[in-house]
Amino acid sequence: AFAEALQCFQQALVRREAIGDREGMVRNLNHLSDAYRQLGQLQEARAMLERCQNSLDAGDSDAYLAAQITANLGNIHFEEENLAQAESCWLSALTVFDQLLVVFDKVAVL
Repeated sequence: AFAEALQCFQQALVRREAIGDREGMVRNLNHLSDAYRQLGQLQEARAMLERCQNSLDAGDSDAYLAAQITANLGNIHFEEENLAQAESCWLSALTVFDQLLVVFDKVAVL
């Protein structure tokens, strides 16, 4: 199922890139990262999240989306046993979730 999802997200990413939908591209990259993570391909998952961060840094970014990506990057670091980096990502994401009064994502990080 995740291999099929990976193909769908890759196709959607190509289409979003073609029309210049930056936020849609970031969301697709985030979904691609999750599919790669579920398949145990952590390096690829991390690379997708780093592309997300680079895209968000290049323009006006959605703070909520950026925090979700940072939290997901923390999850990847945790699975790679980079605990200090995981903690840093999670604390950064939690700070934004607190500022935005977001509870659901905050609970997911905790």
